[in-house]
Amino acid sequence: MDPRNGDKKPSRRRTPGALDDTPHLEQGSVIGRYVVLYRAGIGGMGVVYAAYDPELDRKIAVKLVHPKREGAEARTRLLREAQAMARLSHPNVIAVHDVGTFGKQVFLALEFVEGESLADWVKRRGHTWREALRIFEEAGRGLAAAHAAGLVHRDFKPGNVLLGADGRVRVLDFGMARPRHEPGSDVAPKTETKEPSRPPLPPSRLATPVTEDGMVIGTLPYMAPEVPRNQGVDARSDQFSYCVAFYEALYGEHPFASPGDSTLDLIDRLLRGEVKPAPPGSPVPGWLRNVLLRGLSPDPEARYPSMEALLAALRETPHKRRRLAVVAIAAVGMALGGFGLYRYLQNDRPLTECEAGAARIFSTLSESRREGLRDTFLSLGSPFAADAWRIVQDKLEGYAAVWSQQYIEACEETHLRDHQSIELLDRRLQCLDRRRTELDALLTLFARADEKVVEQAVAAVESLARPEGCGDIEVLLASVPRLEDPEVQGEVQWLREELAQAQALAASGRYADALAGGQAVEEKAEELAKTTGDASLLGDALLLNGEMHRWVGDLNEGASDLVEAMWAAEASRNDRLAAEAARQLVLLLGVDQRLFARAHYWVRLGTAKLDRALGDVRELRADLLDATGTLLRMEGRYDEARERHLEAQALYREIGSEDLRFATSLDALAATLGSMGRHDEARERFARALEIHLRELGPDHPLMAKAHNNLGIELRHLGRLEEALEHLQRADELFRQGYGPEHRYVVSSLNNLANTLNQMGRHDEAETRLSEALSIARRNDDPEQLTLTLVNLADTLTQLGRHAEALPLQRQALELDEAKLGPSHPFIADDLQGVATSLLALGRAAEAVPHLERALEIRISVEGDAVELAATRFALARALEASDSDAERARRLAGQARSIYAEDPERFRDELDEVDGWLLRAAKLPLDDWGSDRRELREVSCHPGKKSSPPGNDPDGLP
Repeated sequence: MDPRNGDKKPSRRRTPGALDDTPHLEQGSVIGRYVVLYRAGIGGMGVVYAAYDPELDRKIAVKLVHPKREGAEARTRLLREAQAMARLSHPNVIAVHDVGTFGKQVFLALEFVEGESLADWVKRRGHTWREALRIFEEAGRGLAAAHAAGLVHRDFKPGNVLLGADGRVRVLDFGMARPRHEPGSDVAPKTETKEPSRPPLPPSRLATPVTEDGMVIGTLPYMAPEVPRNQGVDARSDQFSYCVAFYEALYGEHPFASPGDSTLDLIDRLLRGEVKPAPPGSPVPGWLRNVLLRGLSPDPEARYPSMEALLAALRETPHKRRRLAVVAIAAVGMALGGFGLYRYLQNDRPLTECEAGAARIFSTLSESRREGLRDTFLSLGSPFAADAWRIVQDKLEGYAAVWSQQYIEACEETHLRDHQSIELLDRRLQCLDRRRTELDALLTLFARADEKVVEQAVAAVESLARPEGCGDIEVLLASVPRLEDPEVQGEVQWLREELAQAQALAASGRYADALAGGQAVEEKAEELAKTTGDASLLGDALLLNGEMHRWVGDLNEGASDLVEAMWAAEASRNDRLAAEAARQLVLLLGVDQRLFARAHYWVRLGTAKLDRALGDVRELRADLLDATGTLLRMEGRYDEARERHLEAQALYREIGSEDLRFATSLDALAATLGSMGRHDEARERFARALEIHLRELGPDHPLMAKAHNNLGIELRHLGRLEEALEHLQRADELFRQGYGPEHRYVVSSLNNLANTLNQMGRHDEAETRLSEALSIARRNDDPEQLTLTLVNLADTLTQLGRHAEALPLQRQALELDEAKLGPSHPFIADDLQGVATSLLALGRAAEAVPHLERALEIRISVEGDAVELAATRFALARALEASDSDAERARRLAGQARSIYAEDPERFRDELDEVDGWLLRAAKLPLDDWGSDRRELREVSCHPGKKSSPPGNDPDGLP
């Protein structure tokens, strides 16, 4: 409309900092070698596009300088960002892949991260302080890594932190970063000895000033006071900005500014260090506020000497500090002959009755006992024993710290604050006594550990029931009342101790021994339940025995015990026990036996039990979701499986759990993504799982083999073959070292190595590896591994042109798979296509057609990889044409295959050339020689969803 005629122009709302007149690059535009997919966002310094890297077959982010900010300053700033970030390699810093120019602009190729900014996360509110602590700890590790590399970010704020959908936190936008001791307006720290000494940085764009002298750089609300004072910037300035952002996330308000304040008001309070008081009723603990207050000091000298020191303070919770005090008190008490005597803290305060009771945990985990356990671990001479003990000791001390804190809280609630009845205190202390009994049983087993126990030691400690559960009042009040008969109480206590020993054996991988112990408890607990009406102990024993039957291979007995555990859970009104029994049944029936419909019944029942259960059941729910995801993956329902695993991981992150269980969930999700053909996403999850395994286990632990194996597979899919081979060779080394040369895991490892060697064109080496694997699988009488190896050896022989030798192996694999998986599983399509490939190559096209028709029907019915579907369609096209069956349909199928390959012409150039050549020849003259099909070799990923269930991705773990 024309404004001269009185019509108003519609107003255009402008986002602060955004440039609305930025030219929009259309989909398909090329920046360097990167193909634009869509515009992902606009910031103060750049516009970001989602793009595709055809060379490495991955999705990336490309950042461009705004047109209005072109020129030397903008280009220098972006190049500075590239150089700063390229020097960092850390999981909590966004990865930079490449830098270049696009016309007059500079572009930066970055890791593409699905997720949201920390600023958006904070705005949504409703988060707990523990969630904020986890996120900011990760962001802090990213900043600490930058400082260790000699860089200061200078603009840390929530908008420069990404929360990935994978749960990982990444710091980004290092465009203002400079070396810590750069020339210009920034001044070296006065206390250099507080930071690690490093050689001076070489001249680079990082040392090029991008502002005039005296110009303030950064974002005012997060700016350290020394910046407007022009006193210089160092790593402690980043620390101040970090604490401002953390404070906002915790309290929902700025530490210095109030609504309506002017910029001068903010700067005034900032310079004077006037932090506002905490809002009334804030749940943020005082110790955490004190950490932030030190980081918010206006004087840099008063802050922590480094980000590492600040992070250490965040990790040093009151639980740990109180633990150290109680350990010291306990040591003095033992020297004086008992815990009932007076002992003194550092300030000469006598130990209270509650603290004395809490110190009992350190009689269970005494210094002398820990020294003995350490000597036992190290005496075995295993290459991973030292790392295992170091990690186990840390986890045991953390467990004891939480136990002692729970005891003190329970005791003081009754005796100090009078907020809790004696009966409830009694229930809480009974629960803590059971936890201490379970800990004692595990330590007793560790004292006579063999290599198997040491291998499982970290996971065994993590499997202990957490003391925090003893503070779940709602659950405790709903439990069965205390038994009054002292004799019956004593018998129950004795049986609990026996069951704890069996559970310790189970956690350490001694399944047969654990089953024997659990069955002995079950027999006595059944009699006790009849006389007391309390079936809770019986339910716990049945649950253990059902799981152990599963691991020793007696699935029918396992299912029977687990169903009985469900009935015992009903009798004792224990919905948590019922849900865990249901989860075990999902795995036993659905994953082990492929009885999918029956397994889904237990999914529904377990979910219903959790919906009704009292207290915090997030961890149990996450476990059930992961089991359900594995079940769906086994069925080929990959999209649904992915959703269940993502839901599980959201719960793990919500409760702040990133241990081995979380890594297993990441593995399971990655396996599903790999089955869907989303290999770059799968690689990212496997890499994150590898990081957690390395942190939790050390580099030489046998379980590291599974993490290396999984990551190697996805790297192979992405064409990064040298990297894949390196990981797979390390996996093979660790499998043999940890499990012996004849173990089924070695068969998996050899298959994966062979597939990678085949893709590298080293077919003779691949055949050697597979021949060894076939011999081991036959000696072990292992049908699953035998099928796997038959398929891959047949594919290798096909690559070598030895089709007559490949055909009988393919037929045998098809027969074994159909007997186990049924006629419609995705693996059957692989087998059928393998048989048809050899038949085509041998000139027996008419025999190949029905196999390919079946394979195509399966591919269409399953949400699988479109590339596999294309390969099947093209193979069927060739078979139909060669057998003179239906030339028109053959050309139509080939055209459909071509349309899939054409979606990514760079990646599938060879396939497109082959299809185009065939279509051209088929349109003019018949062919006598059809060649061989280009189908993917079968990968051996470590999960039950891709042909085998070797090491690693079964969310329930493997023996």
